[in-house]
Amino acid sequence: MKWTANKLTDMASEIRVDLNNRKDEFTALLISDAHWDHPQHQAKPYKRAINEAVELGAPIIYNGDTLCLMQSTRDRRATKGTTKTEHDEQDYFRAVAVDFVEEHRHAASHIALIGYGNHETAPLKHCNVDPVRMLADQFQRLTGSKPIVGGYRGWILFRVRRGGKAHGGGVHIYYFHGAGGGGPVTKGVIQTARRNAFVDGADIIWTGHVHERWLVDTPTIACSQKGVESVRTRWHLSTPGFKEEFAGAKKGWHVERGAPPKPIGAAWLKIFMDGDKVASEIRWTR
Repeated sequence: MKWTANKLTDMASEIRVDLNNRKDEFTALLISDAHWDHPQHQAKPYKRAINEAVELGAPIIYNGDTLCLMQSTRDRRATKGTTKTEHDEQDYFRAVAVDFVEEHRHAASHIALIGYGNHETAPLKHCNVDPVRMLADQFQRLTGSKPIVGGYRGWILFRVRRGGKAHGGGVHIYYFHGAGGGGPVTKGVIQTARRNAFVDGADIIWTGHVHERWLVDTPTIACSQKGVESVRTRWHLSTPGFKEEFAGAKKGWHVERGAPPKPIGAAWLKIFMDGDKVASEIRWTR
């Protein structure tokens, strides 16, 4: 499975995919809210997904809150006893970034893009530290591979090539880390209608932040210049992440605000040829 990733503009990145015959398939791993450095990070399912991506030769894309970063001296959320020993240094942010790169050395060439979440923008606002650029720089320094620095929102354009030539088809993802609390009843699904009202040209709208897992389709109709009507399906994807804040917790922010248990995991995006057309599907990680 061959692919290359390039930054087109500050808002958009391109991943070129080679599908040379109808049996070829392309897979990408979509992760949000890993909260990798938090003690409640679920390492086993996370590592399983990362290792599977490496085995498949798949790109890995992070849609914010890759790191938690709540233990700096200026962070009011900091809690004694919740900093991993290897990160308990004066140069806290660098220690976390270096440790993340060391654990992901085997996956470095697969990490295509790292975006921002609220846990990455907070140090930028309050400590003048940019954790995402720091991660990208450390990856380049320690492994020679440098992932694309994304945004809190942006576009990822998967473009299919056949026989080394552009096919013309592909899958366009609009990603946005997320906002709000999700809601105990709607789980953030109500936001799909709001995003549908102003996002155009996306095949998939991907969000995280609320730590929920759902996939909702919103079919739309269009009419060609020749008067032919067609139906197009847009998917809204929410990935839950890898932080468990409920199980076994007697107190803490998640419990005290009355939040429920949350799912764990990420999503696989599969792109393939359906006849002469590019098709895609989404499934959850194990």
